[in-house]
Amino acid sequence: MILFQNASIQRKQTVIIMLTTTVALLLACAAFATYEVISFRTTMLRDLGTMGQIIGDNCASAIDFNDAKSAEETLASLKDEPNIAGACVYSKDGKVIAQYKRANDGRTFEPPPYRTSGHYFGKQDLVLFDPIDYKGDTIGVVYIASDLEALHSKLRQYAAIAAGVFLLTMLAAYLVSARLQRLVSEPILELLNTTHAVARGQNYSLRAVKRNQDELGALTDGFNEMLTQIQTRDSALKNAQNELEDRVERRTQELAHSVSLLNATLESTSDGVLVIDSSDHVVSFNAKFAEMWRVPQEKIVMGKRDEILPLAVAMVKDPEAFLSKVRELYAHPEASSQDMLELLDGRIFERDSQPQRLNGESIGRVWCFRDITERKRAEAALAETSSLMEMMLENSPDYIYFKDRESRFIRCSHSLAKHFNLADGGMLIGKTDFDCHEEQRARSAFEDEQEILRTGEPIIGKQESDTRADGRVSWTMASKMPWRDQEGNIIGTFGISKDMTAIKETETQLEQVHKQLMDASRQAGMAEVATSVLHNVGNVLNSVNISGSIVSDKVRNSKVLNLAKAVALIEAQKHDLGRFIAEDPRGRQLPGYLSSLAVHLAGERNEILQELGQLTSNIEHIKEIVAMQQNYARVSGVMEPHKVVDLVEDALRMNAGALDRHQVKVIRDYQQAPMAVVDKHKLLQILVNLIRNAKYALDDAMPPVKQMTLRVSLQDERVRVAIIDNGIGIPAENLTRIFGHGFTTRKEGHGFGLHSGALAAKEMGGVLTVQSGGHLKGATFAVEFPCQPAMASAA
Repeated sequence: MILFQNASIQRKQTVIIMLTTTVALLLACAAFATYEVISFRTTMLRDLGTMGQIIGDNCASAIDFNDAKSAEETLASLKDEPNIAGACVYSKDGKVIAQYKRANDGRTFEPPPYRTSGHYFGKQDLVLFDPIDYKGDTIGVVYIASDLEALHSKLRQYAAIAAGVFLLTMLAAYLVSARLQRLVSEPILELLNTTHAVARGQNYSLRAVKRNQDELGALTDGFNEMLTQIQTRDSALKNAQNELEDRVERRTQELAHSVSLLNATLESTSDGVLVIDSSDHVVSFNAKFAEMWRVPQEKIVMGKRDEILPLAVAMVKDPEAFLSKVRELYAHPEASSQDMLELLDGRIFERDSQPQRLNGESIGRVWCFRDITERKRAEAALAETSSLMEMMLENSPDYIYFKDRESRFIRCSHSLAKHFNLADGGMLIGKTDFDCHEEQRARSAFEDEQEILRTGEPIIGKQESDTRADGRVSWTMASKMPWRDQEGNIIGTFGISKDMTAIKETETQLEQVHKQLMDASRQAGMAEVATSVLHNVGNVLNSVNISGSIVSDKVRNSKVLNLAKAVALIEAQKHDLGRFIAEDPRGRQLPGYLSSLAVHLAGERNEILQELGQLTSNIEHIKEIVAMQQNYARVSGVMEPHKVVDLVEDALRMNAGALDRHQVKVIRDYQQAPMAVVDKHKLLQILVNLIRNAKYALDDAMPPVKQMTLRVSLQDERVRVAIIDNGIGIPAENLTRIFGHGFTTRKEGHGFGLHSGALAAKEMGGVLTVQSGGHLKGATFAVEFPCQPAMASAA
């Protein structure tokens, strides 16, 4: 390309014409050759298809009768076709029935894999698979392979013809271009000669001769016009030379202004700058330099380096090293230096010293000082933070790790490496969870991290399990966060996983203990209910005992025996009963006595019947209490819809005897409340315990009127049952401890009732609460649980 650029315009024109002709001829030849190849291949494929149909029709009966010899004779007819390299006939199941191979062909012929139909051109041959149809069914396939020698021969002929045409055409093009290119090159060469003449003699009055009215003629006119302008400007140049001296003077003034701007720039920089010439005189400095080194500016203006240097030496921490570096630099004027200085007041300067040059020679030195105290402190803090980070990664028992956007480990703690049985965390770098965990566990972690990368939302406190190689299951609590760069872009993730296998095992043990505790709670609740039942049964039995004693006394002291005496007296006088009654004094008193005795016995009978009725009622009461307790014990643990008010009334009935005996006034405040799905045994356990505690609180306080209010209400779709008393109250310091296991303020208490009640309420999805104003201010215990009316209706 360089040789072509430097060639003459005549040669360039000739080459361009020849290259254009060459490209056109090559494209034309390629088009004709392509057309011939496509046409020849199409004709060849059509002929081969026709041949395949003929052979298929002739071999159809042979395939149908499995006559391989007949099929081979049909294929033998292909020997008259010199371009056919081989052929074969397949049965429907792909078995070769007959085959043909061209004689005197050194190539081996192997039937190709069976295909139902199709064709393709290879490098050396054309292959055809043509199906054989017989009676509307495909019974086999004909395979024919034809070489491409005829096509290659035809292409060689076209190549010879194209080469001859190409050479003749190129010769004609060269002869024509050599003649015609002079129409363009001769005017240009004449213009070039004129240019050389003007350049040698500096004679701008010469002009080129215009020969044509085309673009070259316009170029000649332009060249002549240019010479006219140059001639004009040459005279103007001399006038401009006279003005140049004035401009130099003005430029000097502008240079002074630039110096002023330089000084302003020095004052605006945050670095301290001092410029000293080769004679050790101060050339320039800025106020920041004087401020940093705390040197009066008048000393710098009037002094030399040796007068400023002692002031600086007195401020640095290592004066000897400071002076040594200054002497070294001034001994080598071309040397540069950059180091740090530590001052006595704790500041740290970055010192840069560069030679000042003019025309390649050193004429002084520029000193720059930058206060990097804050940067160094930040670096120290960063180093400390990095050290703390390394210490944490080395010693933390938790698994700490950093990962890139592909979830590959970048940094991790020693504990994590130890968890994977690796020597240190460096052996995990570049690996993923798929290299360390089973597929399911690794896939879960990968998806979590990709979700954090997508949304930027952290995952906090996720519990994960992992099965180790020895079959043990380990548990971790993982927290993962997005890892962002200084611009806030997410570049990866980091997280902390805490091994909580021991905690999980402890939780399992606690769950077992909790289950045992709940069993104990249920037993304690049943004991509380049974105690109330026994109290009520005992109270009723007292009434039964009294009624029995009264009946016994009535029977024992009854005058029914006197009736027997009167009957015996009548029996003794039965032979003369009329006279006895009329005349005998005893007989005359007998009718009045029997009348009064009858009245007395009737009264005794009524009293005994009344006491027996009371006794029967008390026995029925005992049966009712026992049956109710048995009913609650039987349905324990079943969540069913119940009317809460009915359960409250049952709890009152179980404590009725004790409340009556202790003269407790019970106020029922039942607001509208729907049915609730509860375990009625657990709720009864809670209510019985709260009513008994309220009774004890009233006994301890002994108010003028012992009052207990039972309030049932509905608040925010939650049923609330409150037991309110005006008893002894609860001190503020005990309100937070009252539901604790074992806490009690009664000497005979075991501290288990309220604790078990709180657990039972929690199991039903509720809560047990307490409020009290303090000593002698009473207390309010309330149990709340979800109403769940829909579940109650369905049940």
